[in-house]
Amino acid sequence: MDWLIGGWQTSLIALVQTGTPSGYWFNPASFANPPTVSANGQTVYTRLGTLGRNRIYGPGYRVVNFSAQKNIHLAEGYTVELHGDAFNLFNSAEFTNPNSNLTGQNFGQVEGTEVYSNREIQLAARFTVLLWCRVLRAAVANRPRRC
Repeated sequence: MDWLIGGWQTSLIALVQTGTPSGYWFNPASFANPPTVSANGQTVYTRLGTLGRNRIYGPGYRVVNFSAQKNIHLAEGYTVELHGDAFNLFNSAEFTNPNSNLTGQNFGQVEGTEVYSNREIQLAARFTVLLWCRVLRAAVANRPRRC
């Protein structure tokens, strides 16, 4: 029964955070280019708006990583380790910030996901032979006896 139940190790890491500050994420129709005037050859914005910088946040981020490992002891000095990792276990999408180009057609829209945000699973196996067990046992068995 120890073959099935014993020798397991697991770990779970969860990361949850708010989105990154974004310039805009509202109804696009409520935005317009601010009026400008030209003074001494420079463009000057006459009204900057009432919303402070970084008051709007993009989509949040949440990811769960899970790892499981099973150690199987076959005989003295012989071990098999089976290991599996799942990154972004629930395959939660990580969306990019909304488009902040005020004059663009897609202003205010989330247009994609972050690169490498999909689920990844990796499996590994390792067979270990501990020679020192046999060497130590042989050395103990062959040592001279003292009276």
